[in-house]
Amino acid sequence: MAAIQNTNRITGMFSGMDTDALVKAMAMGQQTKVDKLNQKKQQAEWKKDQLTDLNNKLRIFKETYGSVMGEKSLIARKTFSSFNVDIADNAGVRITALATAKNGSHNIRVDQIATAASMFGTKITNRTTGLTDQELNAGIGTLTGLAIGDAPNGNIEFSINGVDFSFTGSDSLKKIMDTVNKSKAGVTMSYLQATDRIDIVSNTMGEYDALAETPNAAKTITFTDTSGFLGRFGLNTVVNGQDAIVYVDGEQIARRVDSNTLTLDGIQMNFVRATGEEGVDYTLSADYKPAVETIKKFVEEFNALIKELYDAYSQKADKDYIPLTDEMREAMSEKEIEKWEEKAKEGLLNRDATLGKLVDTMRGILTKTFGDFGKLSSIGLNTSKYLVGESVQLEIDEEKLLAALESNADQVYGMLGMAGTDDSDGGLMQQMNKAMDSYIADIKSRDIQNLTQSITDYTKSIKEQEDKLEEVTEKYYLKYAKLETAMSKMQAQQSQMSSMFGGGTQS
Repeated sequence: MAAIQNTNRITGMFSGMDTDALVKAMAMGQQTKVDKLNQKKQQAEWKKDQLTDLNNKLRIFKETYGSVMGEKSLIARKTFSSFNVDIADNAGVRITALATAKNGSHNIRVDQIATAASMFGTKITNRTTGLTDQELNAGIGTLTGLAIGDAPNGNIEFSINGVDFSFTGSDSLKKIMDTVNKSKAGVTMSYLQATDRIDIVSNTMGEYDALAETPNAAKTITFTDTSGFLGRFGLNTVVNGQDAIVYVDGEQIARRVDSNTLTLDGIQMNFVRATGEEGVDYTLSADYKPAVETIKKFVEEFNALIKELYDAYSQKADKDYIPLTDEMREAMSEKEIEKWEEKAKEGLLNRDATLGKLVDTMRGILTKTFGDFGKLSSIGLNTSKYLVGESVQLEIDEEKLLAALESNADQVYGMLGMAGTDDSDGGLMQQMNKAMDSYIADIKSRDIQNLTQSITDYTKSIKEQEDKLEEVTEKYYLKYAKLETAMSKMQAQQSQMSSMFGGGTQS
């Protein structure tokens, strides 16, 4: 039945009764139903928020320490050692130590760097500023006053590395270059105002070997110039590319490299220019202090996280603190409401089975033996003594950890970050990743979805009960309105009778 609207509420004018209070008392049973549903909905919303917050904290922890791309990744080999590189300034070689590098001193001699096959044009204009952006985007046939004579017009046809190109004088130089660069010709065609010329450079470095069994055309540039377009800009001679010629640690036979990067034994060398016959000396020395700092930070954040998980699981609810009704809120200050709700939110995840399983799993991982690498205690990571009512904590012996890294960084990496195999569950962080992934997936697919559905159901039930409350309230007001009307008529009749029988004069 739809709620009665706009009833004329007469409130105790003739009866002297507090109609509002009476109606409120009589509708209390229905109001209680609404209040209880609102309280259950509020608890479901709070619980959903708490689970979502825990999931987000676990996700951030995973992204920070359990991802190869994480800022403080424990599964990236590079985290466990960094290197100081001692090399002369302006040496002509740049050295980068990768995760697998080792301490040591080396010499690198570069007789020549690698280059790509190229065609260099001639200066296009008589100006110091070269072509403007407007000219580069204008039809090439409209360009005038060029050092190369009149701009090419009509059909423009040429090929590069077997790819044919066709344009007209209305096409811009920029369009021509973009078309070549996006093609399969394997070259880059460019114009720089600084040089005021067009250059064509192969995308592949190294020496062209015409006798190679495998086609090696990408390392050179072949072209035809049917319309004379390339020649007009001075692009008529190919300079073949060359390999870098390098000697490492006094090698007798040169290494020929078709790029300016060579990686050996975890050392990446980038060649900038020839070094001369003496070569360049450099020394690598491992620095494990950054790794210690990263692991320290991991321990701090892990301890905070596991404590929060354990506290949420073990915290008991105080049944005296339930979600406030509107009537309760009206009688309290904002600060009182804040404190009350803080207490009311406690214990919502008490003894949650899924959360308890995660806490136990995380705690169990800390005490494991990690294959041949041993226990965490062997590298200075110890678990705190078990105390009832408190979460397990990790404690770090920095000196022991540093010594373990200096002695065998691979062991520390294996224990903390190595990926699992058919015979191993992997390192500490890999196993934690698995436990957290399982928890997050389970909570999302079950608990949070269930709570979301419950909130929807509560919202629907609240609306139904509020409609009934309105209906009941209006019914009671209607009854009191009728009573007030009857009493007003009675009082009017009494007044009339009184005036009739008591209105005479005495002599």
